[in-house]
Amino acid sequence: QQKQITVIEKVTRETLKVIRREREEMDAKSNSRSEIETTYSNEDTINLLAAINHGKGLKTTVPVTAARQSPVPVAQQMHNIKAPSTIKTNIKAANTAHPYSR
Repeated sequence: QQKQITVIEKVTRETLKVIRREREEMDAKSNSRSEIETTYSNEDTINLLAAINHGKGLKTTVPVTAARQSPVPVAQQMHNIKAPSTIKTNIKAANTAHPYSR
């Protein structure tokens, strides 16, 4: 029984050493981080939030309206657009060469 107690005390001491060493390393890392130059600016963050939430600092632009070039409505113009014949030929060729016939 005394031998078991001795072994447990030894394991406990070694564990405490590891914990203390890790704690010291973590403290050293956290102390060195405070010396690193900051990569952000509180003022920039505040300006960004003001621009997003309230539109402050944004330039106002006048919407540009495009002049119609043709009296035909745009929807009808889009309907009249045809694909070039080479594209049609390629589409037909792709449909006939399908490896999995249905």
